[in-house]
Amino acid sequence: MIPGHQLAEHFAGNIRLAEGLRKRAIGLSHSISQAVDTVTGQLDQALADLAEAYLPELTQAALDDLAARASFKKLERRSPLDAMAHEKLVLERRIGAIEQDERYVRRQWLVGPHGELTRELEERKSLLQPWEEACARFEQHEHFLTLVQLGYDTPGYDVGFLEARYWTYWAAGDRICRELGMDDFGDDVLPAYQKVDVERVKWRAEVGATEHKINTVHELVREHDQALARIPRLPEIYLQASREALVEFLRMADLPLLAEWNAQQPVENREVTLGLRRASGLKAKLEILDDLLLKGIKPFMQDLGGRITKYKRKVAKFQRSKNYHSGFPRRHLDTKFGDKQDKYNKRLRQAEQMVQRMVAYDAYDRFVLAENPTELWFKEMTGSKPSRMFPTWRGWYERAPDARPVRDRLDDADQRVAKAAAIVSRADDLGYVS
Repeated sequence: MIPGHQLAEHFAGNIRLAEGLRKRAIGLSHSISQAVDTVTGQLDQALADLAEAYLPELTQAALDDLAARASFKKLERRSPLDAMAHEKLVLERRIGAIEQDERYVRRQWLVGPHGELTRELEERKSLLQPWEEACARFEQHEHFLTLVQLGYDTPGYDVGFLEARYWTYWAAGDRICRELGMDDFGDDVLPAYQKVDVERVKWRAEVGATEHKINTVHELVREHDQALARIPRLPEIYLQASREALVEFLRMADLPLLAEWNAQQPVENREVTLGLRRASGLKAKLEILDDLLLKGIKPFMQDLGGRITKYKRKVAKFQRSKNYHSGFPRRHLDTKFGDKQDKYNKRLRQAEQMVQRMVAYDAYDRFVLAENPTELWFKEMTGSKPSRMFPTWRGWYERAPDARPVRDRLDDADQRVAKAAAIVSRADDLGYVS
């Protein structure tokens, strides 16, 4: 029999073990997330490079070659060459129309330093200025514009005397009258202000009309210059747009199949071959990391969380006064969890090593897509078969335990890597938390 307080201490120890494992698993999940961000950026760049290899220039010959190698129909149905030619025609027509516009022809005489509209604007601003100053004489007083807006001291004023602001505005109205040297806000101040404000509104409109004319001329010049500058850049612009569309196609494409099509052409595009290998490897990296995180680490952490909750209930139970000194059979102990600590830590250590190897791997060029199932990327990049922390990938290797990657070439360094991988693959095959 075991006293309750010893059982409480036993389960408290299990909690510490589980929390230590969970902390390590959380650290690994953070490392995986960082690796995913890194690999995602690498894949984006690899796909951009691959699109450039498929479409090095925007010519009909290059588009035909792309169609043959990748069966990318979008640029056949929506020809960038036709669209580019159409836009060039539109731009040329617009440039011609602008160059015949009198405002563009006379732009220097209109909006130059001494142009007609420039002088007109200066004159109208000078005529506006006295009215701005006259209005400012009134508007500088606190609450003045609010009183005008509310119709203070007019029949339309509807602020009731029970509102605190009624008395604030009344005091402000009296103060403004005193400061302006006038007797009454409604009879004297307001009419005097409205008289100058009407003139200000008129001249502001005059200034605005001239500014609009000037801006229209400037906009014509800007549109003309932008159109003129865009025409020689059209091939670059449409080539980039075509490559971006191709990137999205490649992101979802069957890359090994594209490798077969590329190899079947009269002349293999070696740059495309290597680009497909890199993109395929990076996509596999993301899938492997996702499998580890979602189906390996997270279930492991959830299991640990459940254990911690269960162990805490046990601690609370056996610390109760009625159980603290009572005796309980040994079957209440959970010694299996403590016995499995080495196995759990080894499992996490192996997963950490797998992540490190995958992140460091960069020898994509040697992996022959047409002769290797996608699943062999795991062994190629890590040097070993997946443990149970990679359940999706592990299932394939259980069905093909002797599968080995086919490479373009295997030099002495590769042989050393393969030998080391064989040793790693014979390491203990760890199971899930049970």
